[in-house]
Amino acid sequence: MQENNHTPKVSIGMPVYNGEKFIREALDSLLAQTFTDFELIISDNASTDRTGMICREYGKNDKRIRYFRQPENKGALFNFNFVLKQADGQYFMWAAHDDKWDSNWIEKALINFRENAAVSFGHVMSINTDGKVVRTYKYYPFSKNKTLRLIQFFLRQEAYGKANVFYGIYNLSFLKAHQNKLSSQDTYFVDMHFIFDLAQYGEIITDQSIKLYKRIKDTESKIMRKSGSVEMFKTLFLIDYIKYYSFYITIPKNLILKVIILILFPIKYLFSITYSWTKIFKSLLFYPQ
Repeated sequence: MQENNHTPKVSIGMPVYNGEKFIREALDSLLAQTFTDFELIISDNASTDRTGMICREYGKNDKRIRYFRQPENKGALFNFNFVLKQADGQYFMWAAHDDKWDSNWIEKALINFRENAAVSFGHVMSINTDGKVVRTYKYYPFSKNKTLRLIQFFLRQEAYGKANVFYGIYNLSFLKAHQNKLSSQDTYFVDMHFIFDLAQYGEIITDQSIKLYKRIKDTESKIMRKSGSVEMFKTLFLIDYIKYYSFYITIPKNLILKVIILILFPIKYLFSITYSWTKIFKSLLFYPQ
């Protein structure tokens, strides 16, 4: 909790490990938000670089920052849960240490938040290591109808940035009521399964006017060129994704929704393979080295 026993309206949780390269940009972006009544909780997962020094430096200059250093690296999922457990605000959002946000991100997301919302999000754009926008995603709003919303989320291509909805703003009490779901699956997919689960209980609100700038590295073509035949086969046929797709079937509480997702499973799989092949071969064609 912040000074003078003031409970901030929003808690921001930033899990980090060895983030010295980009964390200053992320901190500057958050601390420059037009909405200022927040606490920023940083959990350093035993970084071996200058992350700790940078965070302490920022903490001395801004009392909204609460910095924790874990005695050992306990994994990403632990770190995400840790910052959530430390939160005091009415609302909560996770923040990646290498992302950036429009200055009115929090302000507008709170304005858009409705009583029946699971999460309030904006729109995502990809930036490279230099901070330049390399991809602007098509805007896809989600339905207010629960069944349609779940179908939309399941079928939406992962490469269209749907995992980033995880970085929206939640009601803290609602989020903590579902926190146990964050420890059920592989960390690579848990964000999407988690949002799919929450979408049963509330709307996914999006706003195209506010942007999250997600930092990425495009390494798919390099992986394909350097992979052996087994790894290439797994990549081409999305073998590692089959378990991820299948887990969606177990999430709905309603039996009819389970059946719908089961029926849509082969459609989702074939569509994803088609998208993946197109992307890979375009990459190999235009970037052969």
